[in-house]
Amino acid sequence: MKYSTDAIGKTAGIIWNILNDKGEISFSNLLKESGLTRDEFLLGLGWLFREGQLKTWEVKSSVMFNLK
Repeated sequence: MKYSTDAIGKTAGIIWNILNDKGEISFSNLLKESGLTRDEFLLGLGWLFREGQLKTWEVKSSVMFNLK
C-alpha cells in the first residue's frame, strides 16, 4: 500500500470511528478492531495525535485510548 495523505487520513477515520463507538479501549484491542496492518494503524494514530484528538494513559502494561 502506498502511504499517501489520503490513505493515512482514511485509516485515522477508521480508528476515530472505533473510539467514538467504543470509548475507552486498549492499544491491542483497538488494533484488532481496526482490521488495519500495524503500520497503517500506527500512521493513523499519529494523525489523530497530531490533531490533538487522543487521550492516552496506562493501565498496568496496557496503553489505553479515548477521544478527547
